[in-house]
Amino acid sequence: MYLLDTNICIALLKNHPNAVPKFAQHFQSSYLSSIVVYELYKGVYCS
Repeated sequence: MYLLDTNICIALLKNHPNAVPKFAQHFQSSYLSSIVVYELYKGVYCS
């Protein structure tokens, strides 16, 4: 199981060349915490 943090999520959104292939290998066992979801929501809402 992998718990993604905000920095990894942002790297995936920006198609970072190191983050995307690793995520592709483990996406079925990857999760987000409610705190990360809130941080991403706040980042989008406040920008």
